[in-house]
Amino acid sequence: MADRPEAPAEGEAKKPVKSGKKKLIILIGAGLVLLLAAGAGAFILMSSGKDSGAAASAESELKGEAGKPEKGEKSGHGASASSAEGDAAMFKFEKPFFVTLADANSHKVIQFFLTVEFNDPALAGVVKKSEDKYRDAVYTEASKRTRAEVTSLEGKERLRRDLINAFDSLLEKPGAVHNVYFPDYVLPL
Repeated sequence: MADRPEAPAEGEAKKPVKSGKKKLIILIGAGLVLLLAAGAGAFILMSSGKDSGAAASAESELKGEAGKPEKGEKSGHGASASSAEGDAAMFKFEKPFFVTLADANSHKVIQFFLTVEFNDPALAGVVKKSEDKYRDAVYTEASKRTRAEVTSLEGKERLRRDLINAFDSLLEKPGAVHNVYFPDYVLPL
């Protein structure tokens, strides 16, 4: 009978058995935190509105008419028509602009995206066909600025006006551009 464990005496309490419940609770909690973080990350990515190349291709196949967007739809290739402004049309440059500023003693770079609003919807297609020419005009205008100019509100407005004038000049139609927007504008420290 030496092989049997001794039973506790009637007055003695049993020792608690460590079953690993604390470890299990910690593991479940950590798993829930990871699951919530992954869900939040997926939600942010899906709601960011960025079209992937495959999604843009699938969208153009579903639209018909050789991929032409209907009025009010975004085309995934830069141009979109807007019925809210009547006959106005928007053109968004898909790639960002990285411009070295004209500061003498430093090489500061500004990064921004650009959207142009036209008074005539046909002009968005004209810009799309010769996008490089218009990107060059944006680089030329923006690279004339210093850091002080692009950080001030007046400097940003002056850049906006100069870009409108440059686009009007290239299109050879005064007043063709209704406005220019900077949806993302980053100036590193």
